[in-house]
This record gives sequence, C-alpha cells and structure tokens, in this order.
Amino acid sequence: MGIEIVFDDNTREESEGRLNLWLDQRIGFSLKRRLAFYRTLSRKLRNGEMINRVLLNRAEQAEKFSNVWEARMLRRIERILNDEGTTFAYTLQPYIPEDEFTMLLSGEQADDLPSALDMICDTRTRVAALQKEFRGAWVEPAGYIAIVVVTLSIAAQSALPQLARTFEHNGTSSTALSLMLTMTQIGTIPVTLGLVGLMAGAAFAVRWSLPRMRGRVRVWLEVAPPWSVYRDIQGYLWICSFLAQCKIGVADVDVLENQAEESRSPWLTERLSALRDTMVDEGVTLPRAMDMTRLHFPNPEIVREIDDVWGDEGDYDTLLTHSLIWVNQIEDRTRAQIRVVRGVTNFVSIMLVGAIVLLEIFIGQDMIPR
Repeated sequence: MGIEIVFDDNTREESEGRLNLWLDQRIGFSLKRRLAFYRTLSRKLRNGEMINRVLLNRAEQAEKFSNVWEARMLRRIERILNDEGTTFAYTLQPYIPEDEFTMLLSGEQADDLPSALDMICDTRTRVAALQKEFRGAWVEPAGYIAIVVVTLSIAAQSALPQLARTFEHNGTSSTALSLMLTMTQIGTIPVTLGLVGLMAGAAFAVRWSLPRMRGRVRVWLEVAPPWSVYRDIQGYLWICSFLAQCKIGVADVDVLENQAEESRSPWLTERLSALRDTMVDEGVTLPRAMDMTRLHFPNPEIVREIDDVWGDEGDYDTLLTHSLIWVNQIEDRTRAQIRVVRGVTNFVSIMLVGAIVLLEIFIGQDMIPR
C-alpha cells in the first residue's frame, strides 16, 4: 500500500515567512520605493505596457542593485496578480495605506489608473514634506530642553553642591541657589527617564488616536494640529476618491457605504457612515449632510465649495478640477500651523534656558561680599 503524504498550504505570509514579509513590506515597499514604482508604472501604462511586465522589469532592476527586499516584494505582487486574478488595487491592499488603496480602486473603476497613480505621488510627496516640517518643529526645542537637562545634571553632580557648602561656610544664603538645587532634581537619571517615557507615551497616544479616536471630543481636537492636519489630508484624499467613483456612475450613497465597509480607520468609518445615514434618513444631499453631521469633514473650506457647486452640470469634474486648489490651501494652512507650533515651542524652550542663565547670574551676585 502506497503512502501519500499531503502538505497543507498555509497562508501566503506563513509560507513565505512572516519576518521576510514584514521586511519586504517595510523596506522593499517603503513610501520612497512605492512612489518611484508608481511613477514608473504610470508612465509605462500610458505607453501601453502591462502591469505584470512592469513589475517583473522593475524587480530585475532591483536585483541588479542588490535591493533584494524590493525585488522579492515586486515578484510577490506579480505572482498574486497573475495567479489569483485579483485587480491591481486589491492585490496591493494588504501592503499599502488605505487612502492609496482607495485612490487606486477609484482609478481602476474609472479606467484611468495612471491618473490615480499620479495623484497618489503628488499627494504623498506633499504630505511627506508637511510631516517632515511638523517633526522638525519639535527638534529644535527638544535640543534646547536636552541642553538644559544635561546642564542641570552636571551642575547637580559638581558645581552646585560646592556652592552650597561655600554659602553655608560663609553663613549666607542664596534663594537662586536653592531654586537651582530644586530644579536639578529633573537632571537625575530616574526623573530624566520618567520624562522621556512620558513624552514617548504622549507621542504614541497622539499617533494612535489619529486614525482611531472618534466622538465629539475628536471634533473639538481637530481645531489644532496634529488632528487638524490629519483631518485635512485624509479628508482631501477621501473626497478625491469619492468624486472619482461618482463620476463613473456609482450612486453617492453606495460609494459612501462601500468606502465605510472597506475602511480600516474607525475615524473615517464614523464619518462616512454618518454622512450616508443622514443622506438616507433625511433625504438630503451630500453638502447638506456634511453640514447636519457637524463633523467638519472633510474640511470646512471644502464643504463650502462642494455646497456651491453640487447639483450643477459637470459638478464632479468641476470639483475634481478644484482638488489642486484644495491641496494648495491645505499646504498653506498646515505650514501656518507648523510655524505657530515652532514659535510656541521655541519660545518656551528659550525661556527655560534663559531662566537657567538668570539664576546663575543671581547666584554669582549673591556670592559677592556686601
């Protein structure tokens, strides 16, 4: 009797190794490499080339330059696209952000994938630049604070105790020195580690809340960055994909329902569901639903423009044409907010450094015999 050995197929990630998949996605399909691929694909598609051929050619190029993670990722995508028969957007869905997937899906449905790829490249490049500026707004003040902590730590170990003994020996006192000794407590290792942990925890909480936090508190937070920046950018990406699908004949409420079901962001799902439910239950248009929900989504200025144009002949085309104006407005407003953040944080940091310098001057004055 023959013995037949049967091997069960695991999922793609398990069969290829979760670690390899993670590395391929994070390194081989990073934002920079993705945008470079999108630009190449957009150009090749306009020249009539097939997606599979573009994927394989780019994988071969990556291998020549020893970019093994990128080559492996591109070949994986080509294999899934070829073997499973899914569309390009759905093939990429597990490996890209939701807004990119939505734009690709809209481009496929509108039979204009190159334009969708171009829009992703333009938007992502702008967003990356804004994010870099926003992070930079915190680097300079963080440097000032680090200088203060290091200075206090060194002073607490050597200079200040010696000064305290000198004042005690002379039978005098210094209020400035007492205050400095109190402040040096933040220069100790436990307190410093605690502050670093607190700041890291706050940064993680803010980042976690951006795609997840819902409710009225979230709406209130969206008057200030980074929540306002996130709303503006994600709202812009959403309205562009929404209009692209409406343009090809999909009913607006159906688009909202489909996008809400496919969304991986609780924040976005809440807004899309609220808009659809209001439109269906109240029998109102999209601009009216945007006003009634009071979510200020996708953006107060965009809502006003939609209200002005909605219902006119060629309204979808008109609004899509205005999308470049919207993204420029978002850039200008975001940069203005970044300047405010940079100014406030720098002011606080410089004031802290200045306070240390003043205390040192006062300590020197207290040491002068009277």
